[in-house]
Amino acid sequence: MFNPELVGVLCEKVSAERDPQKLREMNSLLQAVIWEDVEEIRLRLAFLAKTWGIMFDLDDYGYIDGRSLSISI
Repeated sequence: MFNPELVGVLCEKVSAERDPQKLREMNSLLQAVIWEDVEEIRLRLAFLAKTWGIMFDLDDYGYIDGRSLSISI
């Protein structure tokens, strides 16, 4: 589930880190946390679309990491 505190803590640590290797690792972790949140939102929207017969198209909002945010039912 989305955890803004975790994202905030990771952002603070990334901004304070000076070691390039640790910085890459922390950035990868932050990206994974954010992508997990995006996937959770996509699944919830798909559930709502299926349940309520609503069609969502998130392509207008762009892509994250080259992956589409479109919901297909």
